[in-house]
Amino acid sequence: MKLRTSWFFLLILLVAFGLPLATLAADKGGDTAEDKDSKKNITTAMVTATPIAVHDAALQALAGVGCEIKKDTADLIEGKRPNKIGLAVGSGGEKLFVTIKDAGNGRTEFKVTTKKTLLGIAGQKRWNDEVAAKIVEIVK
Repeated sequence: MKLRTSWFFLLILLVAFGLPLATLAADKGGDTAEDKDSKKNITTAMVTATPIAVHDAALQALAGVGCEIKKDTADLIEGKRPNKIGLAVGSGGEKLFVTIKDAGNGRTEFKVTTKKTLLGIAGQKRWNDEVAAKIVEIVK
């Protein structure tokens, strides 16, 4: 009976933190590129600009949402928002990734990904749509 109770409380905790139960049973190796792009924490866009212009716009957009740049290469930028303590304890602290790929013919594809931490997941936000929109706005 004690073992059953432990599993029950674990299930309650998983649901309380918003973790989908489907991910517990899902096969991790079966995700295709299309499946990953359809997730809410990833935004992909194509713009008519050089990769350098998109890179500079991405730096500005990440700074605009309060990110500190942790890694900066020609095709990947990683930023982290500062952790905050307030009404939602543990808010902030999201990691944002911008990957940049030259698509040819003067076009560049970029992907913005937001990753939340387990501790602050309740007070954290997905920033990928906002950052992608800022990049497109800056490049135009």
